[in-house]
Amino acid sequence: MKKYIKLAIGMLFTIIFLFFSYKSIGELDLRKVVTYPVNYFLVALSILFFIAAQWFRSLAWSRGMGRGFKTIQVFKAVCIGMAVNMVVPFRMGEALRIAVLGGTKDASYSRVGVNIILERLMDVVILICLAVSTLFFTNFGIEIEKKIIWLRNLAIAGIVFGVAITGILRWLYLNSKSQPAWLVKLLGYIEKAGLIKSPKVILYAGFYLLLSWLCVYICTLLGILSVGAELGRALPASLTVLTMTNLAMLIPAAPGGIGVFQYACIYSLELYKVASIQAAVLAILLHLIQYAAMLPLGFYYFITGKYSLKKIQSSGS
Repeated sequence: MKKYIKLAIGMLFTIIFLFFSYKSIGELDLRKVVTYPVNYFLVALSILFFIAAQWFRSLAWSRGMGRGFKTIQVFKAVCIGMAVNMVVPFRMGEALRIAVLGGTKDASYSRVGVNIILERLMDVVILICLAVSTLFFTNFGIEIEKKIIWLRNLAIAGIVFGVAITGILRWLYLNSKSQPAWLVKLLGYIEKAGLIKSPKVILYAGFYLLLSWLCVYICTLLGILSVGAELGRALPASLTVLTMTNLAMLIPAAPGGIGVFQYACIYSLELYKVASIQAAVLAILLHLIQYAAMLPLGFYYFITGKYSLKKIQSSGS
């Protein structure tokens, strides 16, 4: 019952955000939106960069926090997980990533889960840094700028706290023989991410995650350029769109963040005086680029991997 309530709330948010996003740009001829000239070569490049972003995300595991995993193995799980999130509610793709990677040789479900949590925490820090950087290019208004500065302070505090906690955990890990049994068990879970075994894990993982976000930025930039936007305007606009759409995706919505993605995209583009017709096209196009990149790969890896919903459900239980 709770799942259906969550789905209903997500659908409600989707309808509301779609309504306000397209209301803000005024009346548009739908036929003009559909037939608007697009440079499909740039769109194709944009799709490739979005795929490359997930490959770098996979390297953050295989060469960083999840050493022991093969890069292609993680890449398949990432593609499947993202594809599922695009078509199924309740963020089921994350659970699917655990099910696909967990249970294999030297890969328990708890180890995969710990790595996903670490990955998400690092993504949040990077996303907040991106949000703060948009202040150099965009006038959001005093209220929004105050919130972004608050996010900056929160990120700084989080980084300092994280470094301190990591140092304490590493000291406890190195002296685990003299620690209580419950603490040793807790350290065993954290150790699965390799975080306290070697602090270099954060450096390696962070480096590849930064490359991943850079590829997503280039993907967004190419998408905006594909509708004929000026390069000088597209460069900062892409950063704002990237930041705002990813922050908006934290709001409950229909699968794939439909509605909230479009609202955040149009709001961001309005700040740069992008024409209404271009903003409407981009709100659809930039989302479709992500679908075009992940759905075919996710479906292909799911089928060729001989996974089944029944098998995944039983393995995750």
